[in-house]
Amino acid sequence: IESIGIDAFTQSRANVVIYCEDTTEGRCADLINANNSSDIDKLVHFTTGEDGVYYTEDGKYFASTLLMQQGKECDSQQICQEIVAADKSGQAFFMDGKFYASLDDWAKNKSIKKRIYTIDEANKVTGVRNRVTIRYR
Repeated sequence: IESIGIDAFTQSRANVVIYCEDTTEGRCADLINANNSSDIDKLVHFTTGEDGVYYTEDGKYFASTLLMQQGKECDSQQICQEIVAADKSGQAFFMDGKFYASLDDWAKNKSIKKRIYTIDEANKVTGVRNRVTIRYR
């Protein structure tokens, strides 16, 4: 979007949140002029790292813009980088106590069942708060 018209958000529904990638200093402010500012409840500035992670100005990490809008942030930058890399390679990843086939599935809360075959896979999902049941033959 190159510009947003004057009074574009007047008479809009409540809780208008604008997500704007700040590629140059003041770009978001230029897009959203002063006439719109009183109708916007929140303006979220973010940048995209070379690692594919979205970084907000308040120090949060997100794996996609859809997850950013849903408030589903990664627990750490490293976890977010691993999730983005897994999604790019088509691998399932573990988040919020469940496996997901893709970032889109995580955004839709559509988890999958996944069998764990190696100790390395088990180590990825076990932790202080995670409970794992192991069956073997």
